[in-house]
Amino acid sequence: MFGGASGCARPGVAREPGVLVLLIDSPPESLDRRLTLSANGQRLASLIQSGLVRIGDQGEVEPDLAERFERIGTTRYRFHLRPGLTFHDGSPLTAADVVYTYESLRDPKVGSPLGPKYEAIESVEAVDPHTVDIVLAEPFAPLLLDLTMGIVPAQMADPAYAEAHPVPPGAGPFRFAGRPDEEHIRLEPFENWWGGAPRLRRLEVVVARDETTRVLSLLHGEADLVQGSISPVLLPRLEAAPHLRVVRASPGPGYAYLGFNLRHPILSDVRVRRAIAHAIDRESITRYKFKGAARPASGMLPEGHWAYGPARRYAYDPKRARALLAEAGYPDGFEITYKTSTDRFRRSVALVIKKQLEAVGIRVDLRAYEWGTFYGDIKRGNFEITTLKWTPVIEPHLMHWTFHSTSIPSEENGWVGGNRGAYRNPEVDRLLDEAAHVLDPKRRAELYRTVQRILAEDLPYVPLWHEDTIAVVSDRVEGFHLSPWGFLHPLAEVSVR
Repeated sequence: MFGGASGCARPGVAREPGVLVLLIDSPPESLDRRLTLSANGQRLASLIQSGLVRIGDQGEVEPDLAERFERIGTTRYRFHLRPGLTFHDGSPLTAADVVYTYESLRDPKVGSPLGPKYEAIESVEAVDPHTVDIVLAEPFAPLLLDLTMGIVPAQMADPAYAEAHPVPPGAGPFRFAGRPDEEHIRLEPFENWWGGAPRLRRLEVVVARDETTRVLSLLHGEADLVQGSISPVLLPRLEAAPHLRVVRASPGPGYAYLGFNLRHPILSDVRVRRAIAHAIDRESITRYKFKGAARPASGMLPEGHWAYGPARRYAYDPKRARALLAEAGYPDGFEITYKTSTDRFRRSVALVIKKQLEAVGIRVDLRAYEWGTFYGDIKRGNFEITTLKWTPVIEPHLMHWTFHSTSIPSEENGWVGGNRGAYRNPEVDRLLDEAAHVLDPKRRAELYRTVQRILAEDLPYVPLWHEDTIAVVSDRVEGFHLSPWGFLHPLAEVSVR
């Protein structure tokens, strides 16, 4: 299956020592951290291109390429680079490369879809070769979490150099060693990584789009790790295999929701949205479909998050759902199109939701699409209802991306923004703007708790559940540590027998 990666091994059959095979469910659209939005793309690119900081298991900001940093006043942050940093090509990494990286995010010629995330940055200044200041126009509380952006060489500004390096050299624990085809990425350890050379000889990343393929590859010993793309219903079979172990981060911070397109004349009525919320039996779905690997959600943030606030919950109540539909003028229900992906498990969950909606009179046309087509439609607002999952929510400023009226994607802004259902509430906009610029954590938490209460009333999304982060690991792998956020940087610390 993997060609040069490992052959077709079975448990007990020799594999190449030191080579870890990681399966992912879809190919990254880019391995340039500046250009990728997908979870797979960001996680893999971050192994190659490290940032000034990274995120720890508790959501805390940890030093990465910067050995330390401090805030000067309310709008200036100073970062001190580790001594002796080099890129994978051997060139030194200096403050000039940091300046270039952040300036390039807003360069139309680079075309980064992440540019809007960095609008708060007024300038990036090289104080000396090993010190860099990031200056803001006004205080911006979530800044540090955005500085995980991978640093690339300033030479990328040279078109000839950029053309020769479609995957920019980074200073992360692994260097790009080739892409035999679109379904296979090869990474090798970077001997001069500041954290010490990784213990792997090679990391082979293989795209296995079909879940059955991923499961059989694990069972047959052809793969060593799958993270975040195995359905909970299949875990008992994998747990029974003596050469595999299932690792969980529970409760998980991944957030699944049912989204509404509020441009739709029927869905613009909050009574209809509340009826749909009451029609969905989250407890049953998490118990039987997720086998306990998820918990019903009341909003984007899980309980235990520093900014979590209790908000109105919509209990499973079909009778109340039918009454709300009648009150809204739809005593006989209506017809709606529900878009989902072709992922087998996600489609099976969508079928359950379809049946529950039909039980209260809503006729559902369920349509499943290949991921690229599906996600492209959602980003452009080409849907009526849909179900999606946010990767783990660390920083509540994500609510600004998701619910602020300036984050509504359009042709004019290049379809950038996460408010794909076109939700508008001036009070939510005001609260989110204030929360972004207040540096006091207690005040920020109060503001986000108020936003959560308003969202629970307006219901632009139906919160579904928070899913555990789950990995299946071969017993060949030693020292594996599962990041609750799904990050892959712990692979710098593992070895393979």
